[in-house]
Amino acid sequence: MSTDAQETVVLVHGLGRSRLSLRTLARRLREAGFATVNVPYAPTFHRFETLVEDFHDYLVKEVKTERYHLVGHSLGSILIRARFAHGYPTELGRIVMLAPPNHPPRLARKLHSFPPFRLWAG
Repeated sequence: MSTDAQETVVLVHGLGRSRLSLRTLARRLREAGFATVNVPYAPTFHRFETLVEDFHDYLVKEVKTERYHLVGHSLGSILIRARFAHGYPTELGRIVMLAPPNHPPRLARKLHSFPPFRLWAG
């Protein structure tokens, strides 16, 4: 994280992805003068409620600037939405959601009970 950055952008990847999927965006944001943190999480191994709690704890621990913004891709957007369902802190600036699944995808609904899909997707 840049020590002279005044604001942080928190990046939250989607299902089937990792923090690496947002690496280029993180680099470009740093070049633009933002600090960045890239949230690690593995939906395969944890309940959604646990992911939301862990996301909150990660924000508290890793965001070092007074103001921060959130960028979520797919499931990352849903984590952000769930975390702030009851209001927003004053230090939170903008939220950008990239391809948020506002309704469960048809394929996910069909594969929901299929054991290999559940193992992969959690």
